[in-house]
Amino acid sequence: MEFRYIHQLKTTNSIKDLDVAFVEGAVSSGKQASQLKNIRANSKYVVAIGSCACTGLPSATKNSFTDDMITERIQWYLDHFDYAKNVLKLDEVITVDDQVSGCPMSVPLFIEVLTKYLKIYNLIS
Repeated sequence: MEFRYIHQLKTTNSIKDLDVAFVEGAVSSGKQASQLKNIRANSKYVVAIGSCACTGLPSATKNSFTDDMITERIQWYLDHFDYAKNVLKLDEVITVDDQVSGCPMSVPLFIEVLTKYLKIYNLIS
């Protein structure tokens, strides 16, 4: 098994020819949507990890903000971090093959999904 892209742990990362991509988090900007499409284009399988990736929530609570709820501080974040109007779950942007829900993610479900892919690639029987 080889880990190709873990931004927080590796200095050299690659999103090319991935067998399985595990993606965490909701999509809150056009840049993130483009990155996600690149992951999908370079992966045989994509697994959404955690509630934000699977349902958009709690991140997507921003989608229900009314104009009177947007304080000066919130508006500053929206303007300076290029956030999209709406936060999206992964399957609103790309095809997702599996999901591991929960916040934090369900460890037993993650082990089940991971085992599925380890078997697909004959890494375990």
